Formats: sequence, structure tokens, C-alpha cells
Amino acid sequence: MISLLKKIFVENWLRKGISLILAIIIWFAVDQSLTSTKTINSVGIRVINIPKDRTISGLQSSGLLTKHISLAVTGKKIVIDELNPSDFEVLIDANQLKDDSVITIDRKHLVSHNPELSVARDINKVSPKRILIKLVPLAEEKIPIYVTKPIGQPPRGYKLLEVWPYHLNLTVRGPEDVIKKLKTRGLKLTFNLNDISKHDLEHIATLLPSKRNVISYFVPNDWKMIQIPSISDKPIQINDPDAHLLRIDFIQAQDIQINTQIPIQVFISPKSKPGYNPSQFTLTGDQIIEQKKGVKVLAKNFYTKGVSELFVNLVKDNLCLLVSLTLDANDTPKVEWSLQVVNPQRIEDQYVAEIMKDYLDDEIKDLKPAMREEYLRNRFRNYMNRLTLYNDAGEKVKLDISIKGKEICINEVDTTLNNL
Repeated sequence: MISLLKKIFVENWLRKGISLILAIIIWFAVDQSLTSTKTINSVGIRVINIPKDRTISGLQSSGLLTKHISLAVTGKKIVIDELNPSDFEVLIDANQLKDDSVITIDRKHLVSHNPELSVARDINKVSPKRILIKLVPLAEEKIPIYVTKPIGQPPRGYKLLEVWPYHLNLTVRGPEDVIKKLKTRGLKLTFNLNDISKHDLEHIATLLPSKRNVISYFVPNDWKMIQIPSISDKPIQINDPDAHLLRIDFIQAQDIQINTQIPIQVFISPKSKPGYNPSQFTLTGDQIIEQKKGVKVLAKNFYTKGVSELFVNLVKDNLCLLVSLTLDANDTPKVEWSLQVVNPQRIEDQYVAEIMKDYLDDEIKDLKPAMREEYLRNRFRNYMNRLTLYNDAGEKVKLDISIKGKEICINEVDTTLNNL
């Protein structure tokens, strides 16, 4: 065995070593001389030196076009076999273009991103590929952003009050035709309430004055982003000067006792048949109706929620339960009811004046007067829209209203029985 190994590795070792070295050299030379052709898909196209008043549809902020091309590349096999789209890109100089130009892509347009790839050394040929580059007018406009109602659910124990401001603008630049469409259509911005935790709101509440019941969650900057694929491959930061005011307002979902007896009024449209009027009917109800100073009222105290105590104190003496009667085609009366606020504009003015006078909220105080007033009036109207009667069990009040002859009978439905 030893003699065999000696014969293989020791005898004539010089000639064998030279032969091995020559074989390696020949193999390397042959391997380097081999060529291969490969089609590379999704090759990026970058355009530089675009005139200031021009752009290209689909041009991204990085300078790359949204469209890609496929190129058949021929070169050293050892390099071509490992080549992928991230190793290089097509570079086009717009100084050499007219408004509409057909470019024939060849090797001189390739730029390497891989330090181990040399286009001049490793790529012999690129099969010609024609692409159309169209320079279009560049425009800059303010695009309206409409902040829509959020999706998701607020943290437990809180109710969504509003998102404000509900209208912003985004100043962007891009192809004139794209910008015109965006300006006409506008953009939508929608937040997800599931991204806001109860801990976030509780922490904000600890920093507020004791009388403050509206909790403003100021929207973080990374939420103030708009996706416009036709202009940019990355989200665009909203650059409206008022974007820093963007907030989502919550209010604790606590029951607030209305503590007043609500008058009841009957409404019949003047267009009803002659002789059909409210004076013909008498309001009755075994448990819920009383007469006070000649007016039928709801004798029971109800609750509301999702509004502020100040709002309740201002509206409670202006509430009215309106019972509306209409006749169908067979002259059969149909009854509906709603909770109404008498003279809401005057109460709205009072509400705004109270908040403006106290300056309980530093964030409101820092707003410009006109903007502060708009914000508060919008909040009051949100309260008006959600004003609802609740019973002791925290359920929405349901009334059973029926007509028996000339009597309108009103009774409260026991909602606890429905939940059994």
C-alpha cells in the first residue's frame, strides 16, 4: 500500500505537478471563454436629467419607472448564469430625448449595481429592445384629502366622537393629466381605531384637567401618509400646515342622567286630509305620561351617553318627544316618534360660548379663533346626532305607541325581557 502511494505521489512528482497546474490553467481559460445567453426579467429603468418642467408618467421618487423590461443578455457564462435583475439597471439620459422618443436599449445603457459585475468586461451583447419614453408637462397642485369615518372599534369604555379636521390638502407634483384627475377626485384618509389602545387613552386622560371629558388622540406622523402609486412608489407625507392638528376625539361611554320631564307633542302634516289635526287626539300612558302645567310629559327620568354633561345641561330643557302621525293610502294612521331639540342653533351658540369662555382645553385654546369655533360647532353637531334616550339598564329606550280611537297610547317597552 505504501509503495503504491509512493508511486502515485512521489515518483515523477515534478512532471505530475506541472501537468496539474497546466490542467487547471487550461480549465480556467476554457471556463472563462465560455459564453451564455440569459433572459433577465423585471429590469429597472432609471431616467436622469429630466427637464424641470417635464416628467414621465410612472416616474417614481427614486428616479425609476414603474414599468420594467426583459433583456436577453449574452456574456461570460460564469457571470451570466448568476445574473439577476437587482445586479444592474437601464439608465437613460433625458437630455437626449424629445417629448416622444423610442429608445433602443443596448449594452451602453446598462449600469451595474453589483461590485463583482463589470458590464464592459462580463457582458458582450444585449439583444436590442425598444421602449417608448414620453415626456409630459409637470404640474403641481393641492389635492383635497377627505378624512373619512374610521374603521375598527374604539377601546372599551370609550365612544368615538369625531375626527378633526376632516379636510386637508396635499401639495404634490406629477404628470399634469394625473394631477388633474387627483384634484377632481380627491383622496381619502381612513384610520383604524383598532390601532389605538385603552392604555393610550387612559394615559392622555391623566394629563387633562378634571373638567375635561373629551380625549383627543393626536394622530402620529406615520399615520399621516397617503399612497399614490401613479406618482410615488412610497407613501407621501401629508404636507398641509394644519396636518399637525389632526386628531381623533373620544368620550367616555358613561351614562348621564337627563333629569328633566320631556314634553310630548303630536305632529300632523298640514297636507293631511281636512279636519285631521293634533287637537283630535289625547295622549295617554299608564306608567310613563303625566300632565304638568297643562302639557303632557314623559314622567320618567332617562339617560343618554356619548355626549358631555355641559351639552346635556344646555339641551335638557329644550327637549321634546315628537309623535308624528301620517295616513297611508287606506287612511290608516301610522305612528312614529323622535327626540327633538327646540331651537338648536341658539343652544349651539351657547355651547360654543361656554367652551370659548372657559378655555379648559389648551389644545383648543391654541387654535385660531375661526378654526376653534368650527371645531366646537362640529363637536356640538356630533352630540346632536347621537342624542339618544337610554333606560336604567343602559339599553336604548323603545316606545310602544298605538292609536285607539282618538287616544294615542304611549308605553315603554321592557327591553330586559327581550334579553332573557
